[in-house]
Amino acid sequence: TKTSTKKVTLKYATVKKKTKSLFKGDQKVVKKGRNGKATRTYLTTTVNGVPSTALVKEKITKKVIDKKVLIGSNGKRKINLARLKKWNKIAKCESGGRWSINTGNGYYGGLQFDYRTWLSVNGDDFAPRADKASRAEQITVANRYYAKAGTSPWTCA
Repeated sequence: TKTSTKKVTLKYATVKKKTKSLFKGDQKVVKKGRNGKATRTYLTTTVNGVPSTALVKEKITKKVIDKKVLIGSNGKRKINLARLKKWNKIAKCESGGRWSINTGNGYYGGLQFDYRTWLSVNGDDFAPRADKASRAEQITVANRYYAKAGTSPWTCA
């Protein structure tokens, strides 16, 4: 009979929960996971030359924290294509009608949104920056901003 101890890492699990507060396809980590640690004591006995090992004691030295993730279940984002002709005309002037443009000048997409303006009207519902969003998504965000400021921010308007 022989006793041995071993330090082990206890892996955290990922717990997913659906929520209507996020759109389908979106995820949000609400609690980061952390692995735990334990010291395990094993007893090895040999019968007729055949060793057999069994776990006899486990002491948790660092508690496992499971990762918690919210999974969106709220339909699709609403697209608003109001003033479509106007936005197409502004984009033609602002970016040559190139909706995925990023020239490195601090303005992005067909309507040349700056990053802070994009975020101020929740453009990140669709993409991190305007140049990463579709034309329809950029127009939807432009309509959100239009509700605040009209077309005055666009020199081409």
